[in-house]
Amino acid sequence: MSGIIDGKYIGLMEGNIVYRQHIFPKRCLDRFCSSSGAIQIRWVDGRKPIISGSNNGVFCAPKNKTWSQQAEIIYGMRIEDSFQKVIENSMQNDRYELDEFESRKITEFYALWLYRCESIGIDYEGQKGSFASSVVDKFENEKYEKKAISFVDERGALSARSLRNYFILGGIMSFLDHHHDLKWFMSKAAQVEFIVPDNPAGNLFIPISPDRCFVAGETLPVLSADQCRSANAVMIKGANKYYCARDFSRCF
Repeated sequence: MSGIIDGKYIGLMEGNIVYRQHIFPKRCLDRFCSSSGAIQIRWVDGRKPIISGSNNGVFCAPKNKTWSQQAEIIYGMRIEDSFQKVIENSMQNDRYELDEFESRKITEFYALWLYRCESIGIDYEGQKGSFASSVVDKFENEKYEKKAISFVDERGALSARSLRNYFILGGIMSFLDHHHDLKWFMSKAAQVEFIVPDNPAGNLFIPISPDRCFVAGETLPVLSADQCRSANAVMIKGANKYYCARDFSRCF
């Protein structure tokens, strides 16, 4: 990731704290919504499926504030914005083979998605500390977060949000180091639509619309119906709690 930070992101970080933190970007989920703005959601545990908008809390991190403002804006939003530009360019121009710069931006996003998901499963809140708290209320918490300053919280430990920040950032940097030459391609679904899982589960596959996806390592401009069904089966198998689609009747 570039060490140069656009002043726009610094201004956003110092603005209002983001509490509803989408794990997979809302802008991506919006592409899977029907003309009425609804997306279908199925649960891994077999609960009754629901139909909702992309603002549903199920798409957000489980707590109102799971990772820090720095993780949300300074590199989270930066990576998401670059990823959206790659999506828009490739879809508008039907570009299936992506250049090195575009592949790098997709890899950054994939790592962001992956480590956001993994960070949620770590019980940072349960850790006990032995230091004097450096904050007295949520307003002081937010003041430090807006300046990207780590602090000791009410437990006497580094705040859970800051710890997730370090985990996500460290995970992204490690992933980029090990997969710096990863090559991505855009593929189009001929007949069957794609499913979006609640986490990538290590599968180098990113659905970006009902009929488009990014795939690493293989040049497959058009996926057959069977290939799409196989990809969807892998996505479902890797899901933790839910998976979603524009219309499940078109996914199998």
